[in-house]
Amino acid sequence: MIDQLRYAWANHGLTGVGRLQPVAASSGLLNPQAKRHILATRLCRYDKAPGTSTTPISYGWLDSGENRFLFRREFLTDDQAGHPGNFAAHVLVAPADELTVSRCLALYHGSFWWHGPRSDDTVGEVPELDIHDLLGSTDGPRREDLRHEAVASPATEDLLTALLAEELAAQLTVTPDELMTAMHTVNTMLPGLLDSQSFSTYEAGRLARFFTIHGSPSPDRVPRESPARTEARTAARALLFNTRFPTTVTHTLWAGYQGSEGSPVKAFRRLVSAVDVSIQGSATNVDAVLPALGTPECAGQLFEFTEIRDAVARALVRGGPVEGGRARIVRSLCRSGTRIQADAWDAFDQTAMGVLEGNIPDSDLCAALDQLPSSHALPRIATRLLQRAETGSFPTQRWPMLLLLAALQDPTPLRDQNYAHAIRTVAPHLTRWASCSELARQQQIDLLAEYVHTGRVPEQEAVRTLEPAFRDLISSNPDVITPITAELTSSPYIGGVIRDQVAQSAHRAGTLSAAHLDVLHSTFDGTSPSAADLTVIMKLCTGVRLPPGWGELVASLLLRHAERVLSEPYAPHVEDLRRLVESARGTAIRPLLSAIDTSRSVRTLEHHLQELPLDQAGVLRRFYVDRTISMGYLDSDHTARLFDLLSSADGVDSAAVCLLIAAQRGMRLYGRSLSCHHVFVALGESYPDAFVGTKKVSRRIRAQPRSRTRLHGLAAHTFSLLSHTDPQYAESVVEHFTYGRPNRAWIKFLVGQSSDAAWKAERKEGGVGRRRRG
Repeated sequence: MIDQLRYAWANHGLTGVGRLQPVAASSGLLNPQAKRHILATRLCRYDKAPGTSTTPISYGWLDSGENRFLFRREFLTDDQAGHPGNFAAHVLVAPADELTVSRCLALYHGSFWWHGPRSDDTVGEVPELDIHDLLGSTDGPRREDLRHEAVASPATEDLLTALLAEELAAQLTVTPDELMTAMHTVNTMLPGLLDSQSFSTYEAGRLARFFTIHGSPSPDRVPRESPARTEARTAARALLFNTRFPTTVTHTLWAGYQGSEGSPVKAFRRLVSAVDVSIQGSATNVDAVLPALGTPECAGQLFEFTEIRDAVARALVRGGPVEGGRARIVRSLCRSGTRIQADAWDAFDQTAMGVLEGNIPDSDLCAALDQLPSSHALPRIATRLLQRAETGSFPTQRWPMLLLLAALQDPTPLRDQNYAHAIRTVAPHLTRWASCSELARQQQIDLLAEYVHTGRVPEQEAVRTLEPAFRDLISSNPDVITPITAELTSSPYIGGVIRDQVAQSAHRAGTLSAAHLDVLHSTFDGTSPSAADLTVIMKLCTGVRLPPGWGELVASLLLRHAERVLSEPYAPHVEDLRRLVESARGTAIRPLLSAIDTSRSVRTLEHHLQELPLDQAGVLRRFYVDRTISMGYLDSDHTARLFDLLSSADGVDSAAVCLLIAAQRGMRLYGRSLSCHHVFVALGESYPDAFVGTKKVSRRIRAQPRSRTRLHGLAAHTFSLLSHTDPQYAESVVEHFTYGRPNRAWIKFLVGQSSDAAWKAERKEGGVGRRRRG
């Protein structure tokens, strides 16, 4: 709520009779000893200028601590006794965040203001006021285009000039309405600029010194011209009259400086003045523009000005005249480059190329262009020069290293023949790894990856030319490629080079360094190692001292290998995993060995798997079962125990599918048909309903031994119960064992005879099961 105090000459008031005094006040201002009451009454003064008959309204505000005192004072022709020289003052007091500048300006035309005892003769306590009720009572004219109205008033230009010049006080000889219009315009254009100002539309006495902005009947002094004031007037006229500065642009540039170090008003003034001068065709003060370019809110807007963008590009290429040189320009653009539109960057690049005039840029300029976040100037310059390199005009031997790298960074604009020539020309220079910065090295590695992925180079020698340097980098400085190893290893060729070089480096040094271990971790990050990958890694297990983190790598590799095998029915197992696992020192070795060693018992496996998290234990359990079955290390009893093991952990149906996949893998990859027989026996015991009618169908097979169709029907009926769990694998098993060459174990299982009887019957009758023994 807002407190109020009314003050005038009155016959009866709060402090006496027949005198100037507070007439009425709300509860917060009734106590005459309170500080707020004393400050409010000190504002109750109206001085008429000598020698003039004008008596303007005095309206404004003054801050004290957290409170803002908003007042309106008007001259009255006489008092209640008929004496001339009376005035009425109405003061509102509230926190400044409630009586904001915008609200104070809006309340100027409010109908709630007190106009003296003749308008309201209430004496004593009056109620507090609500800000929303006050704002609803304003009946002043609506200014929908204050900017246009301000153009016709020199008061706005004078006020804005004084504020941008940061003068201690602004004294304007204008009417209250003109000054209020100017204040409205400035507050709309530059929100927050007036927040620290004290203001009055008219002051002719000693109270004038308390206000930084006030109207006056005649100026006490004429402001002295100074460089700051001249610059401020240029900026004020640009903001008010230049159509290239619409309200949105002004707001963006002004908001970008809020909260910045130093004086935001001075920096904003210099920026606007520099932009205006540049637009008018004069030389651009790039020093004044750079602070704004380092502010993301401003950079995108400034690059829309062609004159500013071109001036910055010229300064960058030519290296001056800018305080701090190219490095300062690069720092500014790097902080805000992502807010600049792509088409603005393209125009910037074209200007930079035009200034360069086809010459070879020096190393410093190449480094500067290379750091710009969204600029493609360096690749475009390199492309243009490469198109002329065939003539020998610009031999690449004189090119800076970054320009050589950029030559192949963006091959799209080059025709195929030019691209091939570029590779033949530039590739030999890329062996200079030792003299390159880390940024250059990373670009070279990106380039190598791009070589493989684009496939635009028919000669593989170009890629091979880079390999020695790439291997040297892996050996000497692996930290450079670790962050991007995952991206590089999307190419099998590059991934193989990395792993092979790490193994070679470790064997030469006799130890695997922590940096190279990080490279290996990154190589397999998010991917599943193949059998060939694991074979390369196992080379490190012999004759090399391994770091402490090796066990973690081995555990993750084994888990990923297991997940890959379990998800792909035709993926092979790595037969010799023991050497790899035994190199993983620590507590993880026992469950890992149990999962790969098929000679372990089921009880030993389960005992050791308890040391692992449940998800890892589940993967390794299924991996053990699949490995044992598919590689043929079991009998019928062992298969039944494995089936029971999986059934208790994952359910009967899931266990059945796992056994079917293992049987299919064993037959397709390892020729272990007997393993399939053991699996079918275990499944038949767990799914007895699937074998109803088997003998009846088997008689038909003996009667018509060559009927593959009937054999397929029997197999399909036999596995009908399994088909609903995973039809894909059940059907594939049926197809393979009926339309392929079924062996005697399969026939025995179907017809229910012993293997010898079935074999003799098939030989005697020339049946479908006849095949070579073994």
